[in-house]
Amino acid sequence: MKAIILSRQDFREYDQRIICYTLERGKQEYVARGLKKITSKLSSSLEPGSLLNIQTAQGKELEYLIS
Repeated sequence: MKAIILSRQDFREYDQRIICYTLERGKQEYVARGLKKITSKLSSSLEPGSLLNIQTAQGKELEYLIS
């Protein structure tokens, strides 16, 4: 699904919460695991204002951004 990244917030030690807007679901909040690690592939593309194709997965409590 296409999304525009609105903001990023720190969450736990290496994770961040990503707030984005999608046409299908509206404003959503996802957790991106390991985003603050130096070797993270997603960190450069998840800057606020970016237009991306994202995939998510439902966890027990939260939805996670997987790509």
